[in-house]
Amino acid sequence: MTAIALVLSFVVPYGLVMLILFFIIKAAVKAAFEDKMERIDAVLRQKNDDVIDANDVIKLRNFGILSDDELEEAAELYQAAKEREENHKAFIKYEKVLSELKEIGYLNDEQYMDKSNALKKYCNIE
Repeated sequence: MTAIALVLSFVVPYGLVMLILFFIIKAAVKAAFEDKMERIDAVLRQKNDDVIDANDVIKLRNFGILSDDELEEAAELYQAAKEREENHKAFIKYEKVLSELKEIGYLNDEQYMDKSNALKKYCNIE
């Protein structure tokens, strides 16, 4: 019995200390992670607030600053800009796929150039 009591006298206090340290470290990591996430969320909210879109142009018309004709022209410009941006993102994405197909040997240089030019044409990239 004395051997068991001796082992328990060492194991139990160290086990409790380890358990307490575990919970302290867990709480510290959780607090640091939550702080980082709050900072990231704040930056993303600020970026979203800075984005100008067609709704802002409509508000200018509602304020009486833009006429209906100016609103229509501005909306067309925003729509065209949005389409260019979406086309550009699509081009970058699919150009990467073509590049990888070339790297693995599925496409040769001539096929790659033909398909890349076709993609540029499809995405209206000059």
